[in-house]
Amino acid sequence: MWMLCLGLALPGAGLCFPGATEGGTAIRAVPPALRLSRFDGVDFVARRREMVDRLALAREAEPAATGGEVAPEPTGGEAESDALLDLAELHLAWAMVPEGLSYLDALSADLPRPKALRRDALRLALELLDSRDRTLSPRSSALLSEDMPGWRDQPMMRILAGYDPADPAASRPELEAAAARIDDYSRAIREIAVPRLLDVAVESGAWQVARDLAARLSPQDRPEARAAYHYLLGRTAESGGELIAAFDHYREASAGRDLWAHRARLALAELGLRTDTLPPEEARILLEQARRVWSGDVHAVRLLQRLARLDLEMGDDVAALEVLAGIMTRAPDSEAAALARQQARSLWEDFYRRGAEGELSLGDFLSGHRRIAPDYRFHAGFDLAAETFADRFLAEGATQVAADEYGQIHDYLLVARDLGLAEVAEARLDGLRLKRAQALLQGGQFEDAARVLAEGLGSGAPALHDRMTMLRAQLHSAAGEPAEVIAAQPERPGTDYLRLRAGAYFDRGDWSLAQAEYARLLDRMGDQMPASDAIRMLLSAHRAGDLRATQSLARRFPELKGSLQWAEIARSLSDEAPGIDPLRGAAVQDSVAAVDRTLQSLDALAGRGASQDSPQD
Repeated sequence: MWMLCLGLALPGAGLCFPGATEGGTAIRAVPPALRLSRFDGVDFVARRREMVDRLALAREAEPAATGGEVAPEPTGGEAESDALLDLAELHLAWAMVPEGLSYLDALSADLPRPKALRRDALRLALELLDSRDRTLSPRSSALLSEDMPGWRDQPMMRILAGYDPADPAASRPELEAAAARIDDYSRAIREIAVPRLLDVAVESGAWQVARDLAARLSPQDRPEARAAYHYLLGRTAESGGELIAAFDHYREASAGRDLWAHRARLALAELGLRTDTLPPEEARILLEQARRVWSGDVHAVRLLQRLARLDLEMGDDVAALEVLAGIMTRAPDSEAAALARQQARSLWEDFYRRGAEGELSLGDFLSGHRRIAPDYRFHAGFDLAAETFADRFLAEGATQVAADEYGQIHDYLLVARDLGLAEVAEARLDGLRLKRAQALLQGGQFEDAARVLAEGLGSGAPALHDRMTMLRAQLHSAAGEPAEVIAAQPERPGTDYLRLRAGAYFDRGDWSLAQAEYARLLDRMGDQMPASDAIRMLLSAHRAGDLRATQSLARRFPELKGSLQWAEIARSLSDEAPGIDPLRGAAVQDSVAAVDRTLQSLDALAGRGASQDSPQD
């Protein structure tokens, strides 16, 4: 086997070709080592013009119409690919990411292996420097993960790609190798890489490397490094237990506007929390201020994660839900968003459970719902949670709040279905529409309820049609239209409808029919029959001339009702009827007169009872 390795400071230098061996062991092909420091002091404009001219000659094509530039386009010629690779490397040296990537995108996909490796290494470096937090391409990820002994840039690339904060010591070997090559990179890359390397050095406790790197960050020579310099000195001081010095350095760094200033602001809050010198409420104010200043990248997402954790530690689930929604909005396809989505569902399910079960006051439930709902309306299952909110307010008599919420849930589900975001059955929408009509009816908003019911139903569910018939009967009853109540005929009438129907016959003076309907209601409800209905049943029996039923009911209900007023009325009605002795005719008349007076009292009592009992579904 043969071996050919180049170590020249030229494009392609440091390349070991496939088939090479060392000690009988095959050496894998690796990308060339980057020697970007050779661009320091170079006139960028002049060098770029020279390279563009070379590319134009290689293509033997006319320049593009825009300013004499040659527009990148896929190409496969050897001279052309060399020119494109050189242009990409030039832009990498100045950390001009989009421009460098555009030249790499113009390369043919079937480059020879050495050029393909160089292309992949340049792409990896550009992607790692990209401030847009882009996802690494598969080839770039492979260069980071594969074992490539001999590729001298891999330690630096792995450091730039990030390290595991849970095990910073594991990065020390790569840190030392990357720091040893820092002078081989251009000034623009050193300005990006040195603070990151110093950050790893501080976290991993590599103090000698940290001192060497810190010397490169002197703000006297480079004012733009001031925030990084003070932040990293603060980290060093905090690691050594010098908390006052750490605070001073963080405060100095936090005045800037770059990433290091942002990290310093977070470090100030964390230091105050860890030392109990900053109350959680004030720490949250600092984090919220930092949130408004810094956004749009992975560091902003990490800030939101920390803010959510602090809210949970403070017991403010609603605030945490607002922050978690921010994570899902800003980085919807990230792992952080997936975790936030899972955590948020658990939180809002618990919030609505506690609200529905009465563990939250109506005020807290209402204010929390109004803060949560705008962010989670389209989340799967949230409609069911919001429905428990409306149910609680309906049960408490807050009919307007309940009706509005039923309407909101209905409308959002309809939009979600129309947009293809969720499958929503027509029966689900019908059920919400009927609940809204019920809330409006209970709140006395009869015209609004009539408009909702006039929309009809979209499903053929018999139970929903019976429910709609019942609500329409309630609406007619409230409007004083007993004939329409009687005409309504649910397929499976419930107790509410039987009450309305019996009441309609009573209002029309059809005493026999009213008595029969109340008898059906008594069979259905037994001892649970409301007092107002029992009184009306008694009146109906009496007015229908059914004395036996009247006496039977009068004797039955004193045992069920403890009211002294009811007991007095019942005793008057349940006295034994006088015999047919003509001599006792006067007594009979007196008894009848007493009963009539009693029935007048019953009429008044029945009216009050009926007004107090509102039919519930």
